[in-house]
Amino acid sequence: MSTNLVMLCRDRLRLTEQALESLYANTDAAKFSLVLVDDASSDFRVRRLLQRYGEKPNATLLRIEVSSHVLARAKNIGVEWSRQTFGDGEWLYLSDNDVAFLPGWLDKLTAVAERLEPNGYRLWGGQVHPFHHHDMLAFVGQFDWLPYSMLDGPSWLMRWQTWKDMGGLRGSDAGVCKGEDVDFCQRLIASGGRIEVIKEHVVIHTGLTNSDGQDAPGRKEREAMIPKGVLAE
Repeated sequence: MSTNLVMLCRDRLRLTEQALESLYANTDAAKFSLVLVDDASSDFRVRRLLQRYGEKPNATLLRIEVSSHVLARAKNIGVEWSRQTFGDGEWLYLSDNDVAFLPGWLDKLTAVAERLEPNGYRLWGGQVHPFHHHDMLAFVGQFDWLPYSMLDGPSWLMRWQTWKDMGGLRGSDAGVCKGEDVDFCQRLIASGGRIEVIKEHVVIHTGLTNSDGQDAPGRKEREAMIPKGVLAE
């Protein structure tokens, strides 16, 4: 079983180091391919780090020199680059660079996905997020425009067919939690699909601020869920 992993990166040196180190330390390299999408990083240390990891046998680096500031476009480019470079694997996994992968994360996540797939589930997250109703219903209630079940973009596992059926991400600069993540989930739910987060969280979201440097929604809840020894922003 193989997984095409696409990771969007922009600066955040220490978090990017942790993401890549934990990925290779806790994942069988034979089970995944990696496309690193450098979305116009300005920190030369991050560019050098991504260059080094992009030279690994199962990886490649795609560098966007001028960012459009629309994450969906960069992720769509990365997914297509993965398809052309490595072909379609069993699974597609989308990630940001502010995550930490725990031991056995991919095997556990795909095992849950295979078990739930017959029940109509089509999108799975390896991490908790305050917008997921099973974990933070009270928090979700603050946003009446959100669908009842939601996943944030840093941890998305799906079949390739789901990506094709949904037509990828739709670019949006509408702001935090009002853009491509919400749109994708809304379209998937409207099509009859279901969403789930693995209950034993195996991917940790380590970013606590959004793109404009302000506290991300649910910062306190996110912070409380970060295990000891995992570097957070």
